[in-house]
Amino acid sequence: MKKRESSRKKWGKQIICIMLTAILLCGLSMSALAEEPEIKTFELAGARLTIPAEFKNTHGVLEYSAAAVNYTPPTYWISFIYYTLSEEDLNVFKQRYEKGEVSLEEFTEFDETKTANMGIYYAVKGDLMNLKGISKDNEIIELGSGDGFNYYYVNQFVRDAHSNWDKAFLEEAEMLSAKIVEMLKQAEFFKPVDPAAEILGKKLTFKAEDLDHNWHTSEELFSQNRFTLVNVWGTWCGVCVQEMEDLGNLHRQLGEKKCGVLGIEHEYKKYEKYAQEAKDILKEKNVTYPNVLVNKDYEDLAFIYKLTGHPAFFIVNSEGVVVFPIYVGGSAPQTVIDKFTPILDQLLAE
Repeated sequence: MKKRESSRKKWGKQIICIMLTAILLCGLSMSALAEEPEIKTFELAGARLTIPAEFKNTHGVLEYSAAAVNYTPPTYWISFIYYTLSEEDLNVFKQRYEKGEVSLEEFTEFDETKTANMGIYYAVKGDLMNLKGISKDNEIIELGSGDGFNYYYVNQFVRDAHSNWDKAFLEEAEMLSAKIVEMLKQAEFFKPVDPAAEILGKKLTFKAEDLDHNWHTSEELFSQNRFTLVNVWGTWCGVCVQEMEDLGNLHRQLGEKKCGVLGIEHEYKKYEKYAQEAKDILKEKNVTYPNVLVNKDYEDLAFIYKLTGHPAFFIVNSEGVVVFPIYVGGSAPQTVIDKFTPILDQLLAE
């Protein structure tokens, strides 16, 4: 009897040991999984990044996102911006901004006192120094090259520019600045994958409403010109609105060459107020060229949603074939007239 009890006790101890071992191994396994680094792939920017643990649970907010800044030459970027407020407070501010509740003065103050441009990663088909806004004064880090692209990081964080910040934010931003550089030096780079760039050489076929709700076909809009400069814009885009008067003047000049401008007014929802706001802007800027309204209901113009910035421009011929690649962003320091007149003249001469 005693032997049986002794045997049971031994078995009991062994079972407990097995269970404890299993729990311990499970815990170690879960811990290992929890510590696995986060990998983020930015196909548009041609970069695969291992996100540092320091990017999480921060005092402020570090945001980073990819975009196509300019398609001539093809250029893609990832911008890194740091905000000196909590994620919750930042979301509240963004919601107010989207609702139009933030004045220009409040936005300017926010931009100057609560944000810091940490830097921009570039994937560019060519020399970075050819891009506007880049100078030898910038701290430029060469990251590599491949598939016809060169990869760079332009470090923009300057501690002294934010000396009025709370010490915790300032020290965190400085630490994150160093981690961004470290992360990019260890990143994997590849040829950017850009769906919007695929429309070059393709024929656009669509049907859309103008701002008075009259329907037009792409054939009707493009066939009347040898070449049409298409401008994708939005009432919410400040740069778009600033260039509108020059676009109106360009359209009038192009009439003699049997060319013209078409505006595609890009909104994310189909609300009557956007059409009216657009009409008011066009009247104020003396714009007489046709404009059509596009939103998510128009599947024929779905390619517009592949664009990564505004304003965006491309040129089509009389058959609606895209003959000049997409250009994203404002034309400054040039005017749209100075930028696109030589391009259209070259197309007319071919």
